[in-house]
Amino acid sequence: MIFGRSGTTMLVTLGQILLLADVLQCAEGLLIVPDHILESKRSSVAGKRDGSDAGDSDWVKVTGWKSFLLHTATCAGLTVESDAMSITKRDSDTVTDTTKAMFADILDDTLEINRGALDAISTLESAWDKMSNQEELPAEENTQIKFYMAMYGTFKKTDSTGMDRANKRIAQLKYFANEFVEGLDKEIFKIRIICDESAWELSDYGDEGAWMLDGGAYNYVVKRTSTSQNSVCQNDKGEHSIIAFMVAGEGHDYMTLCPLGWERFAEAIPIPVQKARPLSDLEYEHLDDVTKKPADGVFVHELTHSNYFWEDLATDDVLLDDRTKAYGFEKVVDLAMQGNSEDDVSKLRALKNADTYKYWAVGAFLSQCDWSTGSCMDPADWKY
Repeated sequence: MIFGRSGTTMLVTLGQILLLADVLQCAEGLLIVPDHILESKRSSVAGKRDGSDAGDSDWVKVTGWKSFLLHTATCAGLTVESDAMSITKRDSDTVTDTTKAMFADILDDTLEINRGALDAISTLESAWDKMSNQEELPAEENTQIKFYMAMYGTFKKTDSTGMDRANKRIAQLKYFANEFVEGLDKEIFKIRIICDESAWELSDYGDEGAWMLDGGAYNYVVKRTSTSQNSVCQNDKGEHSIIAFMVAGEGHDYMTLCPLGWERFAEAIPIPVQKARPLSDLEYEHLDDVTKKPADGVFVHELTHSNYFWEDLATDDVLLDDRTKAYGFEKVVDLAMQGNSEDDVSKLRALKNADTYKYWAVGAFLSQCDWSTGSCMDPADWKY
């Protein structure tokens, strides 16, 4: 989920400059999505402008990651209860080394997933070359090309127009995956991680009120859309349906993890651990179950929303033709089908959808399976 500034309108009132976001993007894994609006405004709190003047005690580095910072007030006292991602808040003003290391593991996993996905692009390119020459595909290439078509659109080797579309889409996907890996590897992302919703305090800003980060010490507010919302992590019915969300900042982005996210992390198997499972263990499991709960899958999704890093390439949570969000395998496939005949790669909605990239990256990484139907199938049983 992201509340971002993709195309802004400048408003001047009472000497203050308000940057009103007019593009809304919604929550990773949401069941029901609140239509919050982010506004960026100049803070009236002296000495703190968008966190640039915040003291070092406000944020601490993730172990081994200088460009990912943890919010001290909300991440302090978190204790890992087991090898799973279950954590409990303790009374403390210190972010523990264990917590810093846990987030380092999540980021390491996120990088590993994207490296594996980037490697899969070479397999796609080889498959495309063979198809253009009317050659038979070996099992690995057959598996990757079928899954790619489920995510980004089908084509036939006898259709030159479709082959040309696929070539351009694969090239764009390669560019995006390569940038993702480089952004993590070279620490070009600038992300500030908030560990729970308590950092967002309800104020009387606007008609319905709004949540302000650290009581207005930073320049961003998330508007309230219903009086039933008692937390920034709730939808307009007061339900805790949000896993995480990203707020686009200036010079960095803020990523907030919500209670539902921590609940799911506790039940999840990290995706690189799934990579080590043999086909016989993973067979018939659904990609939804594999990708939705792990923290590394959530981070893959959320980091594609980073306005600071991606700028114009930042993803949205894209609408299908029926105006629902393209979340989950089934709707990601529907989105690909709806854009199948699009010739302009810059207008292909699948390439702008965060969940599409997450599902493709995870499925391409878990290459022991054919995921083209959504379930893990033996690649030997399926052929393009």
